[in-house]
Amino acid sequence: MEEHFIPVGGHVLRVLRAGVGEPLLLIHGFTDSAMCWLSLIEALAPRYDVIAYDSRGHGRATRVSSRYTIVDLADECAALLDALALRAPLLVAGHSMGAGIAALLAVRQPSRVKALVLEDPPFTPTVAAPDMSLWKSQIILQQQSPRDAVVQYYHTELHPAWGDADIQTRVDARGELDVSVFDYMDWEASPRWQDFIGQIACPGLLLTGDPALGALVRPEAAAALVAGWPALRHVHVPTVGHHIRCAAFAAYWQALNQFLQEVEHE
Repeated sequence: MEEHFIPVGGHVLRVLRAGVGEPLLLIHGFTDSAMCWLSLIEALAPRYDVIAYDSRGHGRATRVSSRYTIVDLADECAALLDALALRAPLLVAGHSMGAGIAALLAVRQPSRVKALVLEDPPFTPTVAAPDMSLWKSQIILQQQSPRDAVVQYYHTELHPAWGDADIQTRVDARGELDVSVFDYMDWEASPRWQDFIGQIACPGLLLTGDPALGALVRPEAAAALVAGWPALRHVHVPTVGHHIRCAAFAAYWQALNQFLQEVEHE
């Protein structure tokens, strides 16, 4: 897997790239990094030119020092595609915040997106500044703790059903995170998904989990998404929460693989 550091609009983003074939872009969630896609990159690389990057403040990207919005991150993604000379429409998959970035990229740069895969996007009934103080303090504590102890905690307490690679990469992402993202990310400035979802014309796959287990997209929101986006397919995985591919990789892979094959044959 190749690692590159690409200047984009005043920031430097780390880019991971592996495989051959049609380009497929992966966009990670809040507090994660490009490495959190490792298991999926390995599965996709035999068929695709897989590209994953660290958003600002995450992984090994530039640290943050001023306020920004998810729209800024979508524009940053488009600028990264320019820097990589990826101008033809490409497949884009995102998780959580990354899914929101992917959706906004399809709205703001429709010619750049061939198809979208959204894993539990942050499409909640309202846009409000969530209280992330506990989450921030937990990550700071993890950064101050021995890595082996944090890995063990993830294995035994947080995500006992996850594979080791997903836990190892997630722990490393938390360790590399610039916790200032909690202070500078302006969630309240995010556009309402209800106002832009109807503007997406490309095929899409929505993967959702169980809100009782921590998933963000509730059934009524999923129904509204399908109603407003005719080319969207919805796959619900009932026994998992927010991190669908980590807790139920087989179900995620089956839905993703089928969707990609259909897109390829259109």
